[in-house]
Amino acid sequence: MLSVAVAIAEALEISVGELAGLPTHGVNLTGDWWAAWQSVKDGHELIAVQPVRMKQQGELIQIEALQRGREIADGGYLWRGELRLWDNEILTGWYASIEPTVRSKDTLYFAIHPKA
Repeated sequence: MLSVAVAIAEALEISVGELAGLPTHGVNLTGDWWAAWQSVKDGHELIAVQPVRMKQQGELIQIEALQRGREIADGGYLWRGELRLWDNEILTGWYASIEPTVRSKDTLYFAIHPKA
């Protein structure tokens, strides 16, 4: 019976807890978003903007860049990571490059606006 509940929850893209009627988080960040990054390469400040996709299951969120914000030669790369939602107010997590020639990885911290 539990395997059926898991299959239904996966098909609906919700958690088993949500399927069972447990309280859900008020913030749902699933969807396509834009990310902007400020970095430095060869002493020059760079701003990269790229589309990302977030998939939320409860307080856990998978995040993945959909395309590079810049060419690899200009410091751009594809990446993915994971975030955790705390009290519908804070997101913390990590990201890492999925490009074999790029070794970038770091932490993420976001504060969600109270009216979100």
